[in-house]
Amino acid sequence: MNTLRVSKNILSKSGLAHTLLMGFFGISLLLGGCKTDKSTSVNDSDSIATEEPIAIEQLKFDSIGYTKTDTITDVSIIFDYPQGTSRLADSVKAFINRQICANSLPEYVDDKTIYPALYKGNPTSKALVNYYGKLFTKRLQKENRENPDIPHEDSKYLLTVSIKEHEQTDKYINFDVNSECFLMGAHGSFTSYNVVIDKMNGKEVQILDTTKVKEMQKLLIDGVYSYFKENGENFKKSNIWDYLMLEKKTIPLPVHQPSLTKDGLSFVYQQYEIAAYACGLPCFTIPYAKVKKYMTEEARKLIE
Repeated sequence: MNTLRVSKNILSKSGLAHTLLMGFFGISLLLGGCKTDKSTSVNDSDSIATEEPIAIEQLKFDSIGYTKTDTITDVSIIFDYPQGTSRLADSVKAFINRQICANSLPEYVDDKTIYPALYKGNPTSKALVNYYGKLFTKRLQKENRENPDIPHEDSKYLLTVSIKEHEQTDKYINFDVNSECFLMGAHGSFTSYNVVIDKMNGKEVQILDTTKVKEMQKLLIDGVYSYFKENGENFKKSNIWDYLMLEKKTIPLPVHQPSLTKDGLSFVYQQYEIAAYACGLPCFTIPYAKVKKYMTEEARKLIE
């Protein structure tokens, strides 16, 4: 099988040009969480999000960046941080905090995956980025100390996170989230996904009804098959299972929610989620006319 390309729609930021180093801990990022005082998952609803309607506003963002490189490590954190202190702005700030933490490098102790503590201090962009920047650097330096025999004359331990506003409408904000890690292995890891926030309540939107996976199989199979075809693979659709790493002949929903686009729902599967590393990040778009009936009510309201 040829090494497949990653969709240009996923790799929209030149700062992530190292992309195809990929591999070691990518899928572990998808299911991880950050420590909090109550040991909750990073995906738990933040206390700022509310069921009560938030006054609709067009958020303005400041582009925040942190870069630190030395002879051993290379750390980069980039995100769009909302201006102001409205309830919606505070909800988005909390979301960015959770996402940076979730895409940090965990430690593995006695078969347990341990993520760093979620930042709890002053919610200014400078304080937030300095906290995670220093944390990322220390974590990579520790990785280097624990592996003194690994040569890295021409490479560095790498950890980057990017959270950028992709689209803002009157109803929702769509964010691109990308992260990359390289720990001196055969290749690194890369994750790429979108998150939609409902502007009415500041919450992350559940896009699909997760009980409808069986009913969606034809759409998912057609989508994954189209990805392989677009990347030059020539095989019968009935043989798609030979190209996937699945125990059962059922394609699951992506770990991360699909994204709202003008053409339909955009699906992205991460490295090793359904296919081998060489297959890249399988991605495709399903028109709303075909997939709308499988969307949740809250997601349908955002496209009506």
